[in-house]
Amino acid sequence: MGTLGVLVGALLIAGILLGSFILCTSKKNWDVTDWLLRAFVALMVALALIGTGAWILAKARQGPAPPIAIMAE
Repeated sequence: MGTLGVLVGALLIAGILLGSFILCTSKKNWDVTDWLLRAFVALMVALALIGTGAWILAKARQGPAPPIAIMAE
């Protein structure tokens, strides 16, 4: 779960950055590009919210972390 979450998070951040870069640099076919990128960014934000919620639920299901003294033994 941890490695997969980091990988998915990195892909989401890269997608949002790429979409923002394309949105800022493209001036051709503005209407189509703008619509597609708005849909893409909305999808990325929705996936990020779902991923965050899943991560919070997974952490809540694990329960509190053990004290450091127990972990050291």
